[in-house]
Amino acid sequence: MIGRIAPTWLGVDWIALSFVQRPEDIFEARTIIGDRTLVMIKLEKPAAIDRLDEIVGACDSVMVARGDLGVELPLERVPILQRAIVRACRREGKPVVVATRMLESMTASPVPTRAEASDVASAVFQGADAVMLSAESAAGKYPVEAVAMMDRIIGQVDGDPHYRALLEANHEEAHSTVADAVCAALRQTAHIVSAKATITYTSSGASAFRAAYERPEAPILSLTPSARTAGQLSVVWGVHSLLTTEAPDVVTMTDMACRAALQEGFAAAAISWSSRQVCHSAIRGRRTCCALPRSARMALTMNCLRAGNRRRKRGPEGAAGTRPPSCRCADGA
Repeated sequence: MIGRIAPTWLGVDWIALSFVQRPEDIFEARTIIGDRTLVMIKLEKPAAIDRLDEIVGACDSVMVARGDLGVELPLERVPILQRAIVRACRREGKPVVVATRMLESMTASPVPTRAEASDVASAVFQGADAVMLSAESAAGKYPVEAVAMMDRIIGQVDGDPHYRALLEANHEEAHSTVADAVCAALRQTAHIVSAKATITYTSSGASAFRAAYERPEAPILSLTPSARTAGQLSVVWGVHSLLTTEAPDVVTMTDMACRAALQEGFAAAAISWSSRQVCHSAIRGRRTCCALPRSARMALTMNCLRAGNRRRKRGPEGAAGTRPPSCRCADGA
């Protein structure tokens, strides 16, 4: 039973709703929660599978709770249902988390079984936005090792060329909306110019959600002035979320993007040459440059960014609003 709550932000990123069986369960919860946070539903009951598409359409995110599904349904059906749920979430552009006993043996052992490692990798290959530990990190003897192991498995899948091929093969068509059209163009442009990162500036998180729906080849650096949104985006595929200040115009937004890309380790420092803007970026042993006038500075976010995994190491210390002296990305040309 969900009690009444104050009409302010709850201070939590998501509310997980257990044992959802019909869309009306979500509607009832929303009358209490309102728009103060997002709702992640846990699919644990057979009845929910019968109305899967309706339930996915009504929520903000889905968790595949395989433990309870395995109790309610024959075990051999759980892998099939996991894949069906992931595909339904991909069609709707809703983040999906696969959870329960992914590295269960690590509650008592410093290493997982080979089957568990394959289980984590399979969930990522299927298109899950996130994978989740439970007892391994909450009550196990090796919580740090469990998190590190899961991260390494995900990293291996990210670097596998077959993973990109699977994403392309299972890519969903964009919906008939302006937001989807823009994000579809973003994905295509990032591919054509071999961008190493894309930038979204968002208050609600919607732009980052739709960009992630397209599964672009380049990671998504999401700038937001909302701490709530920054936290909520932590479970979304490919998104590196960064809290920033408000941007009153596009020029300020572009400057913030350049500084944030440098701070977070996406971009290298630029130099000035012959009164034109020249940006150098180390890209796995190669160097690229682009000479841009002020009117074309937005392209910096796509052409002057460093390669690597979505989980970037942090760059130089300092707030996103503070530009290191060596960086001239925000200067006019």
